Amino acid sequence: GDAIRIAEGDPVIASPARNDLSTKLGFKDFQLHLEWLSPSGGTGQDAGNSGVKLQRAYEVQILNTPAGQAPATDGAGAIFQQKAPDANASVGAGQWQTYDVDFSAAKWSGNVKTANARVRVYWNDVLVHDDVVLSQGTGGAAEEPGFQPLLLEALTNSGSGPVLFRNIWVTGESASMGPATPQEFWTEWMDASALIGIDRDADRDTDGDGLSNFWEYVTGGNPQSADLAGPGGGSRAPNMALVNDSGNRFAEFTFLRRVDAATRGLAISAQSSATLSAAPWTTITVTPIGSPVPVGDGTLERVKVRVNLPLGAEPKMFLRLKADIAAE
Repeated sequence: GDAIRIAEGDPVIASPARNDLSTKLGFKDFQLHLEWLSPSGGTGQDAGNSGVKLQRAYEVQILNTPAGQAPATDGAGAIFQQKAPDANASVGAGQWQTYDVDFSAAKWSGNVKTANARVRVYWNDVLVHDDVVLSQGTGGAAEEPGFQPLLLEALTNSGSGPVLFRNIWVTGESASMGPATPQEFWTEWMDASALIGIDRDADRDTDGDGLSNFWEYVTGGNPQSADLAGPGGGSRAPNMALVNDSGNRFAEFTFLRRVDAATRGLAISAQSSATLSAAPWTTITVTPIGSPVPVGDGTLERVKVRVNLPLGAEPKMFLRLKADIAAE
């Protein structure tokens, strides 16, 4: 059955947007239909640019490429920077166009790829990619095992308006559809990360980089390989700063998280203690400060939260950020 469907009401606007638009579910093998409109105006890659990213990693380009123009690896219908479409099936800027995609995911043994992904693409009912082998990603997210989402790319353009989407649907066998509950997301991530035995403990630091496996999950890290630095060079570890507001002093944490944290049921709180002993810590709620800032390929964002407890004259207080799966 359908995993997502957008068929009524206003079209989806992918550009401009704060971040790529992502499905809540991840997918492996699937069939995708979508309709898109690229506005007139702009030149080169500023000409109504967007794209649909299959499993985050493989982009089919969207651009207001005119009919009759020679196919190119960066034009509409291309597997971006890898293969031009076999034909230019464009009906021009400002017109609704269709992509119909049949995608087979790469095969993996743990984190080792054993077979490449493959794709067949029809553009306005014209076959433009016939069972093409995708040996690597197209420059956005890296290839990864497990269920991965579809993204609609958000870019700043010089076109006369935003890129629009409508009538989007995905079908596939149930085994190719991703997890639907917070616990299923967490279990699927552990399976895809080849965590077994005691390494499935959320508090364990399998790769020894100072981050628990659960915090690796929250920040999109790899629990099998030390990767303290996140996309853009910022740390995956939370950063704390003290701020003064209306005569009160507060602690604020800045940290990296997945953009689909709500779908995954991830809850963030702070904890305090007068000592670093193993005695129970006191949980404190936090309040978001400002808007999240997109990081990397559109699947992560950097967030700031304030601890909802003014810091008094206490000579010593320890604070830490805590992530959990919210109760269903």
